[in-house]
Amino acid sequence: MQAAIGDRVAVIIESSEDAPREATVIDIRDSTEGSHSYLVEWADNGHRQLVALGPGSRIEKR
Repeated sequence: MQAAIGDRVAVIIESSEDAPREATVIDIRDSTEGSHSYLVEWADNGHRQLVALGPGSRIEKR
């Protein structure tokens, strides 16, 4: 699953029963293993955080 800068994502936190959190992708960070981490800005509080999208996460293309 890959997102692009500007895409909206719904991040599912597997260890939580909370609803998915919505965020916008600000930057993409590549790892040496070929997977991606995303710098996102959370819609609910504007904070930025580096996340890896897991199973069940949704990408809404811009």
